[in-house]
Amino acid sequence: MFKIITSALFIIFISSILFVSNSAVDAGIIGINQTNKTLVIDFTPNNMVWTAQQLKLKGLATNMMPYCTQDGVSPMICSLPAVPSCDTIRIAGMSGIGIGTVSMNYPFNCTITD
Repeated sequence: MFKIITSALFIIFISSILFVSNSAVDAGIIGINQTNKTLVIDFTPNNMVWTAQQLKLKGLATNMMPYCTQDGVSPMICSLPAVPSCDTIRIAGMSGIGIGTVSMNYPFNCTITD
């Protein structure tokens, strides 16, 4: 009887890992809007704990984490003192639902402001 219960729990555990792993496929940036010095970034999934928020230009990263909301809910709002040139926006973090670390890159040409 103990072996049957152990086997059933093992199967449930593996199934839950596979279900959560498949959820990671849906992670990503949905869209970005820029109004003057404010970037509004829509993403999925919600409940993120951010480890990186960057503007990138030809691979060179500029940290924008101090200027962005950190509540983990979409949309993320970044109110920057100035917007430099960029060709990509990268955000990375861990999901509160346990899908592990997710790095999201989105091609975006920033409108430069001072």
